[in-house]
Amino acid sequence: MLIETIPGKGHWKMRGIRQGNIAGAKGFSIIELLVTFVVLGILVGLAIPAFSVWLPNYQLTSAAKELYANLNLTKLGAIKQNKSWAVVFDPNSDRYFICNDDGANNSWDGPPSIGGDDTVVKTVELDHYGKGITFSHGAATAAVGGGSFPGDNVSYASNAVAFNPTGFANSGYVYLGNTKGKSYAVGTLACGVIMLKRWDSGTWTEQ
Repeated sequence: MLIETIPGKGHWKMRGIRQGNIAGAKGFSIIELLVTFVVLGILVGLAIPAFSVWLPNYQLTSAAKELYANLNLTKLGAIKQNKSWAVVFDPNSDRYFICNDDGANNSWDGPPSIGGDDTVVKTVELDHYGKGITFSHGAATAAVGGGSFPGDNVSYASNAVAFNPTGFANSGYVYLGNTKGKSYAVGTLACGVIMLKRWDSGTWTEQ
């Protein structure tokens, strides 16, 4: 309904409007709604396969970058406290430990849960990042620097990398992969430099 003022009289009256005469009042037809739902269904169908590939690779990248960050954390801890720190890898359970004391046996062998006596300040489980992320090399065909991969995908002696108070470390690499064939290598040089590499087009590329 519209309210109309009668000129010169100061009065008003109500005037009816037939349905469909108001601009913008038109709705969607059933055909239009059906077409919209069909298009949305097609877009979702195309997006799901792409997402199923993107997500595992994103999760693997997150795991590799955090390992890189944790190696830096371990190095800084050793320098700051003027004592050796280490990262001990447990490839059988796809996890690793940041330790700041090697215990009474003076050996970096992890916590009592894996037979050691180290003091652990942080434990990282790879499945925290997503299903299918493990110590593995995916579709990579050669280790960093060439040659074959270590059997457990950890090349460090005794599965541990230790940083001394000057920031130097033993050299080696750890390989992380997922079920999509993607892989990263995270490791150290003897001078303490920490490396992050990705297998890409048949070679390891520094990240």
